[in-house]
Amino acid sequence: MSDILGKVVAKIDGTQLVINKGLRDKIKLGDIFQVYNLGNELFDPDTNESLGKMRLICGTGIVIDVQDKQSTVLSNKISTINEKKIVTRSGINAIIGGTKEEYINPKEIRDDFAGILIGETIAKLVEK
Repeated sequence: MSDILGKVVAKIDGTQLVINKGLRDKIKLGDIFQVYNLGNELFDPDTNESLGKMRLICGTGIVIDVQDKQSTVLSNKISTINEKKIVTRSGINAIIGGTKEEYINPKEIRDDFAGILIGETIAKLVEK
């Protein structure tokens, strides 16, 4: 994580968010952000010392537009969905194997920021 923390200020659609950080905060195209909310406070079982609140990760995204005080973040998680087709065999193959499943037409879709609310916390991921 980095010291650049901000908030989600708008949802454009399921795959794009607007955050309250921009050029004045040294945000640039291609920066990666993690969106999270804070869960329960955690405590060390031996010392009972507070370890802080647990981060519940909601998603990650890449900056695709930067303005002075705001940036647009696009979800950067891609999933592949396959259509399933059942193939029925005939003749001797039907006796041996019956039917088989084939996956056709793989499609890549961009995962959305489902469940993310206005006000969720964002943090810039540090480049390696």
